[in-house]
Amino acid sequence: MCRTRSARPSRTSRIHRASALLITGARYVAWGWEARTADLAVNVTPEQRRTFFRRLRIAEEYLLEAVELRPDWVTPWGRLLALGRGMSLGAEVNEARLADALHLDPLDLESRLEWLSHLQPRWGGAPGQALAFARAALARAPRGHRLGCVIVMAHIHDWIEADDGGCLATPEIQDELRRAIDHRSSTPPTRSARVGSTTSMSSPWPWRWPTSGTPSGASSGCSTAPTRSGPGATSPSPRRSSPATTAAPDQPPYP
Repeated sequence: MCRTRSARPSRTSRIHRASALLITGARYVAWGWEARTADLAVNVTPEQRRTFFRRLRIAEEYLLEAVELRPDWVTPWGRLLALGRGMSLGAEVNEARLADALHLDPLDLESRLEWLSHLQPRWGGAPGQALAFARAALARAPRGHRLGCVIVMAHIHDWIEADDGGCLATPEIQDELRRAIDHRSSTPPTRSARVGSTTSMSSPWPWRWPTSGTPSGASSGCSTAPTRSGPGATSPSPRRSSPATTAAPDQPPYP
């Protein structure tokens, strides 16, 4: 007697497919920024901007499918937060995505690092907001956890924005950086048992700006971007910014 094979994918196949979707989605995010470049928004051509948003929309579909296949996996949410900043999706979508990430892993480093960038003045945040967020995150972390990195990155963001290259040399900042390092190195780090919670895929955004003067893209590469994406889109859902894309995607180059 022949057995009917179940149409439901196995857990292993879902894990493998979700991993492939995450890698492809993250590559499309980076590929989108390669098209846009790190130049100021006024110097980005309409064709560059169209290519940028097209690739980010493709990335979003891949990443959201990864989330659907593995709803317990926090890692794709970090990439979705990075993508949401590039697409100017707005506070409702981005805050919902942050909430989803922290619900899965309240101590997730990647999502908090991405949110630091969201809170920078060049992306619409208020001065000091990112540092306050970093301090609150570290205050909730057990000793030895790597969330001390959030404090360090918050100060690096401030340094990138500052006119004074020596702004990190103040005694107060030096003391805070030492405390963050001491917090990290006191005991072995506490790691979440959830798969993917310790995976970090660093955002391309912070590293594309020079370390002095006005950061490239300081006026936001998406200052003219729509707050919703997709043809005929109305109000976005808290997590999905656009309807599913059915057009065949152009393919990113792989080494």
